[in-house]
Amino acid sequence: MPRKSASSLGIAPLAEPVIMPESPRTLVTERQKQIWADCITSRPLTHWDRPSQALLAELVSHLDLFERCSDEINAELGTFGPRDHDRINQLSIVRACEGRLVQSMASKLRLTPSSVLTQAAGRTAKEHGGKDFAVKPWQEGAAKRKAVKADGAA
Repeated sequence: MPRKSASSLGIAPLAEPVIMPESPRTLVTERQKQIWADCITSRPLTHWDRPSQALLAELVSHLDLFERCSDEINAELGTFGPRDHDRINQLSIVRACEGRLVQSMASKLRLTPSSVLTQAAGRTAKEHGGKDFAVKPWQEGAAKRKAVKADGAA
């Protein structure tokens, strides 16, 4: 009986390797490229499809601007003597806007901590000292009475 090739035996085609996406040309500074690499490596490579890479590039540029504004505000506040309050106010406004944009884009890209929670992880809230959400507020009295009866019977 002749031997069959491995490709004819496979039911599913072999998966092509996923290549780590390179930073786009719009990211020019080394800090932006570092932020890009940190974000890309924070999730599996299959997480980053083409549309999310474009949004990630925008996130990286906004995050870089947010950090630069924060650095300038801290440098201005760290100096002794007269301060340029108008410049500090302008930088604070820009930083606040950039912070909102970063948070919005991070949520859209599912980079926030809540995006990695699963239904099974939510059930462990009681184990970590949280409230038991299985008991409804109107059932708390009955649950306490059952607990007291169980303690008294033991």
